[in-house]
Amino acid sequence: MPGIAARLCSLVLLLLAAKASLAVVQNLPETDSAAPAKKLSIGNLREVNFKGGNGHYTLNGTDLLRVSTESVVFNTADQSYRVQATLLRTVLLSNGRPIDSRDSKLVSHWSKTIPRVAQILKWRDSIGSLKPVMYALLEPKEQKNLQLQEQLTLLWSADPAEAKNIGHSGLGRLMRFSEPVVDIQYRAPHSLQDRLLGNIFLQILYVQHGDHRKTLGSFVIVSTPGGEYEFYLVPRVVLDQIVIN
Repeated sequence: MPGIAARLCSLVLLLLAAKASLAVVQNLPETDSAAPAKKLSIGNLREVNFKGGNGHYTLNGTDLLRVSTESVVFNTADQSYRVQATLLRTVLLSNGRPIDSRDSKLVSHWSKTIPRVAQILKWRDSIGSLKPVMYALLEPKEQKNLQLQEQLTLLWSADPAEAKNIGHSGLGRLMRFSEPVVDIQYRAPHSLQDRLLGNIFLQILYVQHGDHRKTLGSFVIVSTPGGEYEFYLVPRVVLDQIVIN
């Protein structure tokens, strides 16, 4: 069975194995009991001031807009790269099967085309929340060696056991655009729990060609106790304030 960290965040990343951390100043949602903020040494990110709850969040004093469309297009600051992120359907699972039978055909297709989904289904968790996100390179079309990399930072968690991980940040593996690039959001309860707990991550996307890396875009991803995932866009001006070039 996979470790707890793999169940709480995007499965492409080994967030809790990372050493980097940053200062997170937060105002926690009133509807959940939560772990306190933790201030540690800063890696490649400056201090983050995250506040809000109940669908209204601010990052470094700027209101975040919730994504209401199926796809979002990100550009690097110099407009040299364009990438489209497509948010696929969120599916609740139980014992390796969709709770809603109408999702069966969709999940069967995912399991055949996305290896990580097939692996998740074999875990047969009592309950789980699954959401794939696909990334497609729009420009330049002929850049075969271009890669995507994600960085996740835990901003908040309703799980007191995750208190030590708030502010921790980790980089995922490099993923070539020459192959399908799919990020899997998946959550399941800890072994001693029977319900999903909410958490909030800052996700930063980078494009890399050779030794050169550029900041592409960013989401704040809110995972609700009901199993949904809410994506909020981080404006470029705020992203540039956070990332240390």
